[in-house]
Amino acid sequence: IRNPDMFVRLGFAWARSGRPGDALAQIRRAIDFVPTEKQATLLNMMAALYANENAQSKSKKIYESILAQDANNHDALIGMMRLRLLDGDTEGARKYLERAVKTSPPEGRRARIELAMVAMMKNDLEEAKRLLRTLTDSDAKDLQAWSLVAAITMQQWDAAKDKAAKDKLLADIKDRILPEMERQTTNPYDYYVQTTKAFLLMRQGESKRREARDAFEAAARARPDSPVTQDLVLGLDISLDDRASAERHAREALRRNRNAPLANYVMGSLAIRRGQYRTAESFLRRAAEAPQPNILALNDLAEVLRRTERLPEAEEQVRKALEKAPNFYILHQTLGEILMDAD
Repeated sequence: IRNPDMFVRLGFAWARSGRPGDALAQIRRAIDFVPTEKQATLLNMMAALYANENAQSKSKKIYESILAQDANNHDALIGMMRLRLLDGDTEGARKYLERAVKTSPPEGRRARIELAMVAMMKNDLEEAKRLLRTLTDSDAKDLQAWSLVAAITMQQWDAAKDKAAKDKLLADIKDRILPEMERQTTNPYDYYVQTTKAFLLMRQGESKRREARDAFEAAARARPDSPVTQDLVLGLDISLDDRASAERHAREALRRNRNAPLANYVMGSLAIRRGQYRTAESFLRRAAEAPQPNILALNDLAEVLRRTERLPEAEEQVRKALEKAPNFYILHQTLGEILMDAD
C-alpha cells in the first residue's frame, strides 16, 4: 500500500489512458512516501498533467519551484518550453529548450531530437533534417524521428513557391517516408504513422479532409493523453459540419478532461442550436475561462447572454473577444445585435 513505485505506475497508466484526474491522485499519494530529494520526478509528472488539463498556471508554478531548487532539471525545462509554446512565445520556448539540450548527453537520442527542434524553431530545416536522419539511419524503427522528418518536409512544402519543388517534397512523404514508417511498425494504427498520414491528407485538398479526420481519430485512440490530437479531430468535425461526430468526440474528450476548451465550445454550440441556453452557458463558460479561450466560444457565450437578456455581460464578453480578434466579422455582428437589443 505504501509502495510509491506502484502509485507512479498507476498514475502513468491513468495518464496514458486519458484519465489525468486519476493520474494526479495517484501521483499525490506517491509524493507522500518518497524523500524530498526524490520528489522532482513526481512533481514534473504532476505539472505535465496540469498542463494537459489546461491548468497552465498550476503547471508553471510547479515547474518554477523545481527549477528554483535545480536550475538544470531537464524535465522542468522541457515543461516550461511547452508552456511557452502554448502562450505563443516561440523565442522563450527556444531558450528553455536550449537550456534543456545542455543537460542531455550530447550523443544521445534525446539530445539529437531536441537539437533538431531548436533548429526547427530557428527555421534551419536542413540542419534539423540532418540530425533526425542520423537517428533514422541508426534505428529505422524510430517512428518519432521519422514523423519529425515528415513534419519538416511538410513545412518545406508549405513554404515552397515553385510547383515542381512542391511536388517533389510531397512525393518524398507519400512515396518514401510514410511507406517506410508503415514498414517499420507492426501496428497500422500507430500514433506517429496516423498523424503523419493525417497531416499529409490535409495538404491534398478539401476532398481528403474526412480521411484526415479519420486518421487523426485513430491517432487519438492510440494516444488518448494527447489533447492536441483530440482538438484536431474536433476541428475537422466542425469544418466538415459533421455534428454527430463532433458531439461524440466532444463527449469523449470531456470524459477525460471536463475543462477541454474546444470540446466545451462544441457542446455549447450544439446546445444553442437546440435552444438549451442554460446547458449551452455552462459549457461555454468553461471554454471561455481557458488560458487561451476560443474566440468563437466567447462569441457564442455572448450570444447566449443576449438571448437570455443579460445584455451588459453579453457586451462585456464580445468586447473581450474583439480585443483578441478585432477584424473577425462575426464578433462585430454579435456586438451590433447586442447594442440594438440594448437600444
